[in-house]
Amino acid sequence: MNAAAIRPIDVRPVRVRRSRLLDGEGRVLVQVGEIVDERQAVARGSPHREPAIVDVAAALGVRPREAHQYLRHRVGDRVGLDQIIAARSGPLGLRPRVARSPVAGTIQAVIEISGEVVIRPDAGEEILQALLPGTVVSVAPRRGATIETITLRAAGLAGVGRVVSGPLMPVGDGPDHLLQAEQLLPMVRDSIILVGQIEADVVVAAAVARVAGIAAGTCRPEEWEKILRLDQRPTIVVLEGFGQTGLSPLAWDGLGAQVGHRAILDGECKHPEAVWPELLIPRGTTAGPLAEEEMEIGPGALVRLCSGPLAPRVAPVIRVSRFPSRLESGLEHPWVEVLLDGLRRRVSLHAVELVAPAPG
Repeated sequence: MNAAAIRPIDVRPVRVRRSRLLDGEGRVLVQVGEIVDERQAVARGSPHREPAIVDVAAALGVRPREAHQYLRHRVGDRVGLDQIIAARSGPLGLRPRVARSPVAGTIQAVIEISGEVVIRPDAGEEILQALLPGTVVSVAPRRGATIETITLRAAGLAGVGRVVSGPLMPVGDGPDHLLQAEQLLPMVRDSIILVGQIEADVVVAAAVARVAGIAAGTCRPEEWEKILRLDQRPTIVVLEGFGQTGLSPLAWDGLGAQVGHRAILDGECKHPEAVWPELLIPRGTTAGPLAEEEMEIGPGALVRLCSGPLAPRVAPVIRVSRFPSRLESGLEHPWVEVLLDGLRRRVSLHAVELVAPAPG
């Protein structure tokens, strides 16, 4: 099964706006027109945080009334972020099952009837960084600011996790490479990994290695379901779709060339302007001019086939017709003629997306 992502991967700089907002209210530290860098604080305040409820029984695979027997802490104990609060030995040869705290805070209650633990988060100050270098174009009073920047952008099909940032690190020898646990060396800590394919087991290893995030080309559907059930995982964005094709060569070459540049990964569209999970690689501020020309599909352009048996391949355009014609599918659509495996193929103009414009 291969499902193509009908999402843009911009391999040339584009102008975007992203809002950085506090969860609660606080004080905005920037003004409209101010140029900020990625580490600059744009707002600070006291986060409004609800108590965290950990289903210990489900995490350990025991009956709710048995869960309290495996707790390592009592009511009133302070626990750290991701700290193990309960553990149960697994069968011979299998790793123990554990329950971790999703926040740093204090254990407020143990609910024996449901097998749950309630943790009151620490009330520390929230400092919101810009993450994106750019120009402040608007301010939301007591919440934060909207920043305009120039970036490379890859919008994904699926994702999970909070907004994270770190240096981009391509891993593997090609766009269809499947990430392996032995490749998670100390140098990948706090980085955003770019890789062709992922599976659930290596995602667990990436969390242990303290990887900030993973931008993967594809993931098999059954592996994605496993990933969503993991208790511990970095932020993940699947860029191309569900299957085993990996990244398109163009995306691998274009994004991989940004090795070492700071990237931002948003797995759950935390930025209000984000329609899909996304990978952003800022390329500068908006202080200088940038043409915002409308990119059109024409001869010499590269397009991705988004549906049908040829998806999700990338191909050069030979001809374009804006007038409907009957295609092999029997439908009458405007079409593009692309070159695939030495053969000219006509496909609906509605079934392709522009990846890169024609040279010059």
